[in-house]
Amino acid sequence: MKRITFSVFASILLLIASASILWMTREAKAVSVQINIKDLPEYGLKLIAPTDPTFDGKLSTLLRNHPNSVAEESKPYSVLLENTGKKTVVGYRLRWDLIKADGTVSMRQAGGVNMGAFMDEARPGLENPSLSSGFAIGPRAMAFVSPAGSLGENDNGGMTGYASGSKDRAALDRLRQSAKDKRYPSLADVVIADIQNCTSMTVSLDGVFFEDGTFVGPDTTEFFVMVEARVNARRDLMQEIAFAVERKRSMDAIFDYINEVASSPLPVQKMNQGDLYNLFKRSDAEEMLRMKAALSSQKAVGMALQQSRKAWSKLRKL
Repeated sequence: MKRITFSVFASILLLIASASILWMTREAKAVSVQINIKDLPEYGLKLIAPTDPTFDGKLSTLLRNHPNSVAEESKPYSVLLENTGKKTVVGYRLRWDLIKADGTVSMRQAGGVNMGAFMDEARPGLENPSLSSGFAIGPRAMAFVSPAGSLGENDNGGMTGYASGSKDRAALDRLRQSAKDKRYPSLADVVIADIQNCTSMTVSLDGVFFEDGTFVGPDTTEFFVMVEARVNARRDLMQEIAFAVERKRSMDAIFDYINEVASSPLPVQKMNQGDLYNLFKRSDAEEMLRMKAALSSQKAVGMALQQSRKAWSKLRKL
């Protein structure tokens, strides 16, 4: 069965606990590197490098309502992801291959996905927020993407996510700890450190999810596998709870099962696809237990029933 690398495991942690990050003003640092682009124009998806003559004007337009010092600082090694197609992008993964002066190569990846777009989390009569915020990029819209985070046209000055992909476990630990402690300048310093020592880089659009669940891209980082496992795990747990309710199981019995799932062993660093699914299902079970504690057993199960009845997107690669 296919194995999942540690760098992908780090990305899984970001999917489970992604959050919008409001960055703090810091002193700009000059970086001069050669940047190469690999995008997907056949699907209406274009990466615009800082060397493109249109880059500064488009970035200024993007930032006009919410200036961002980190975006300005990270321009030399960032890109604009432009959606010229007719479908809304709800998730993307970009890959940075960084070449240092001594010839060594390292990799970073950035981006994320609005899971609610596939789980039909919109409220009746309201637009699904997964189609207009976060990692969403509407038709004829764009987003700023760097190893320090992403910024879309509808974001209010906050950058979403941060880059991962390093094989350096100590660096990843520092990233996660800085994010946990909300030490955003320190987090940015860790992300930028490798880039300052690079002579060139290639930025690739590795994978993109559209609002209808279709996926495009070479997917060298196994983005599709992660998102598919995430969706399947939540859907299955919600449907299992609904099945238990239909069979007149007691609340105690239902939560005994949820407790069992939440207490399942954590997978090892290298995971097969089944481990990946189990990791996400465990996370959803833990969320159910938190809902029970905050609300009640009945309300937590009621919310699960609502989700089980909604339409869930079928993810598929084009």
